[in-house]
Amino acid sequence: MTFKKLLTLCLLATFTIISCSKGKHEEFGIELAKTFKSIKYKDFDTTAYNVIFKEEFSKLKNELH
Repeated sequence: MTFKKLLTLCLLATFTIISCSKGKHEEFGIELAKTFKSIKYKDFDTTAYNVIFKEEFSKLKNELH
């Protein structure tokens, strides 16, 4: 397989994965609100959560067993 074909395939796969995950943030917030029976979870921002989670995980990962 040539380099151009491989690069095109990788870009196409990346685009497909990214486009399929659009809109998941809203769905996740709605599911949290239903599960916990509280509307305050409806606007849950998974992007902000992931950033903070990664920061905290990197600080604490040496303490995990």
